Amino acid sequence: MLTGKALAYYLFARHCPGQRSQEPFLQHLAEKVFSSSAPGEGCELLEEVRRQLLADKSRITPYDLGAGHGGRKGLPRPRTIRHITRHSSGAPRYHRLLCRLSRFVDPALILELGTALGLGTLALALGAPRARLLTIEGDPALAARAEEMLTRQLPGREIRVLRGAFDEVLPPLLEKTGPLDLLFLDGHHEEEATLRYYSMLLPHLHTRSVAVIDDIHWSKGMLNAWNALRKHEKTSLSINIFRMGILFFDPALPKQTVTLRY
Repeated sequence: MLTGKALAYYLFARHCPGQRSQEPFLQHLAEKVFSSSAPGEGCELLEEVRRQLLADKSRITPYDLGAGHGGRKGLPRPRTIRHITRHSSGAPRYHRLLCRLSRFVDPALILELGTALGLGTLALALGAPRARLLTIEGDPALAARAEEMLTRQLPGREIRVLRGAFDEVLPPLLEKTGPLDLLFLDGHHEEEATLRYYSMLLPHLHTRSVAVIDDIHWSKGMLNAWNALRKHEKTSLSINIFRMGILFFDPALPKQTVTLRY
């Protein structure tokens, strides 16, 4: 059953951003990323890794530093890897989307905030096999599991799992990191925190960068944050797929928000 906000979203969503627009970029984006027939080569490993995680009955005790899928902040409790995957990792279609979007952007440097078990990280890495990928996770137990999985599945890839709170890790990291081509913000789902991290990251984005904000309908605060980001003066095109919001910064693109049923 759809919630009220989900029902409102689907009633007004377009089926595809390229269907009613003559904008070539939107049509190309629709064909390569959002269409049901969009190329999925290279993303097949996601399904196998997800099956492995769903079969894993081992327990860890995650400690949620922010408002995330881990339950009440600051009250850790043991959970199985299978449970975390089922309830906190998102639907497989969103990981396939991240993989195709990463291929579309063809980034040299990817930054993810909120590694969790690493499925989103894996999706981004599979889509851009030549990219350098940095991902930050505040929970040491989740970070260790994600790092082990990524090392096993993608040996030799330049992927770093950084442990610590975003506020502590980001400032020194950004001092020595080059321009960010693809940003995935998937942690600490609160309005003030999202806007704070974004303001830290924005100077490191460029006109060809793409930023993905997860859980934009998580709460009223997250929706407020999304609305502020899509209206920001540096944002050109923004795409709302209910679960996620995607931001583009190319001034040649139309200043508009496209709502997409995905």
